[in-house]
Amino acid sequence: KNEMTRIVGQFNSDMSIILSMKHKMEQSDKNGLVFVGGSARVKPDNGLADRNFFDYLPFVPKTRHCTYEQAGELAQLLAKKKFAVVIGYGTGFMEASAKGAGQVPDSLVFGVQTQNLARKEGFSDENRIQGYVVNSMEARELAMLANSSAVILFPGGLGTLDELIQALTLMQLRQLPPMPIILMGGKKRWQGFFDWLEAGPIKAGMISAWGQQILKEHVYFPKTDAEVLDILENKRGRPAPLDIFEMTGLFSDDLKKAFESMEKLQHPVIACFGSGMWMNKTDPLYVSAYQMARRVVENGWNVYSDGFGGTMGAVHQAAMDAGFDSVGLVNPNDWPESQDSQRLYIPMSLLCTRNHILRESDADLVFPGGFGTLNNTFKNAVGIQIGELKPRPILLMNYEFWIAGRKQGLVGWMEREIVGNGYADQEIFDILKLVPNHGKEQDRAIEILGESLKEAA
Repeated sequence: KNEMTRIVGQFNSDMSIILSMKHKMEQSDKNGLVFVGGSARVKPDNGLADRNFFDYLPFVPKTRHCTYEQAGELAQLLAKKKFAVVIGYGTGFMEASAKGAGQVPDSLVFGVQTQNLARKEGFSDENRIQGYVVNSMEARELAMLANSSAVILFPGGLGTLDELIQALTLMQLRQLPPMPIILMGGKKRWQGFFDWLEAGPIKAGMISAWGQQILKEHVYFPKTDAEVLDILENKRGRPAPLDIFEMTGLFSDDLKKAFESMEKLQHPVIACFGSGMWMNKTDPLYVSAYQMARRVVENGWNVYSDGFGGTMGAVHQAAMDAGFDSVGLVNPNDWPESQDSQRLYIPMSLLCTRNHILRESDADLVFPGGFGTLNNTFKNAVGIQIGELKPRPILLMNYEFWIAGRKQGLVGWMEREIVGNGYADQEIFDILKLVPNHGKEQDRAIEILGESLKEAA
């Protein structure tokens, strides 16, 4: 009860910040709020905060995606055109954007940071930034997206990728209105990620028709600042019509239901992410997810997940068949009709509640999935990376799914564009581990889970 009171109190505090930003925007003369994100490692004169990555690169890239100075120039142009700017209040591209916009006399710049990063990086009101401190990365992203009319992302690491996926996920769930997602640095720099979405999740039927429409109609790769302004002036969205008081009530109700249902699950608990889209039970992805989940529960480890159908349905069926309990967090619109299923699933009205609960696991199993699966995966990876979450393995099951398409899919793109350009270190693959999911190959996953849970205990 005390823990739930603490979490609800933090959520209420974070929601009040979103409400404060909304009121300031309504009282201003601005044309809209633009969320600007990107790598925290980029420094002035096109440098990087950490050059150790050169030690293991077979070559040194001669060009960068974008420069610190270019980010500042664009933000200054946005401010001159009466756009407010919200950033993650970190270093790199975020700092450059704050400085650029802050040079315009009547600019409005918001900075949002988490408690632990604010302590590490410092937090001040330089450059006329109106700074806020929230309690989690989830709240930080929601605060930056909720009042925005567009998203501009410069190249970056796991945090930037998570921000991109969070925007896509919320738009697909219609918890955010459609808005332009503007990716800087040229289409070539981002193409590998979108090629993988086509070859992996979309080909497997794991991204809805509406999600695919968002990718086609709301993602842009401008070549010039003039193109960015044209997009903002003609295609910007509208802020989310959030009822903060309703959200506070929904969060409290969601959390209470989750705590009551999950008290019966003793640690260790494995969080399972994967597609909730319907699939045939003879589908190889369903079969392998069922087999893996069966092995997990037979080892005495409990499972809970985000979803009802698809591979998540396989996880719960495996737990029931083995005589174990599992808990699934689902959207109320996906509420199962079966009484047996209702015993196992909890309706969660808000994505942020589901994400909060799924972050409290001892290890994560990630089966093939779409935006929601990627959202959970990279949000937890970022949380581990910055010390917000306890260290634990995130196992990417069915490795062939993650390397689908050209140039080794998502993993290859991350190695080239994120690690290869110094936006993250190779150690991110110590958090995200590719694992086979067929027959005896599952032994490796069980071994990794066993070692990790033993260390945690």
